[in-house]
Amino acid sequence: MLRLDGGFGTDANLNWALWHGYQVLAKGYSGKRAKAFARAVGRWEELRAGERWIAPAPTALRYYRRTQTAVLKWKTEQGRYGHSLLTTSLLYDSLAALAEAYDDRAAVEAEIKADKGGLQLHRRRKKRLAAQEALVLLTDLAHNLLAWTREWIFRDSPFADAGIYRMVKELFPIPGKVMVEEGQIVKLRLKTSHPLAKPMLACLTRLFDRF
Repeated sequence: MLRLDGGFGTDANLNWALWHGYQVLAKGYSGKRAKAFARAVGRWEELRAGERWIAPAPTALRYYRRTQTAVLKWKTEQGRYGHSLLTTSLLYDSLAALAEAYDDRAAVEAEIKADKGGLQLHRRRKKRLAAQEALVLLTDLAHNLLAWTREWIFRDSPFADAGIYRMVKELFPIPGKVMVEEGQIVKLRLKTSHPLAKPMLACLTRLFDRF
């Protein structure tokens, strides 16, 4: 399923995705269309009290495959009202469930932002497409590895809530020395004057005990 924000939610893009067999959950591109649809809505369903509402579109939009469209209305910080259209090929979920599914993209965007800052995804460029794709896949692998280890290595530590950016920028660069014998780490020392060395060493001990 493709979850698209307003910048990509044109009729042409939706038709292309539906033609190629994708499911879509997309915010519409046209703000004028959304306002016109909102004026024609007779009854709204409240999603957040006094802040956000949703309703079925009063006019069906025609695409390559059958879809349903909802009208979203929300109150801005300035007390005005914003409107948008939410179109999806998922026909059997409630409008409220679809709005919630679309909102989940915020967590995805936060993780992508963390990858850009912590793993420097946006700073690495390859001339060939295959090389760039491989680089993105390696970044995804690093992201998943860090997300997995964080759950148990940093449990009950001052770093339990650390994101990828902090892990890469603050925790992993702590100065130290590693002794390796026959391909195995046998000793690890961190610089004692570093303020994060002691709690980090406890976390690394948990790692070495496991492996």
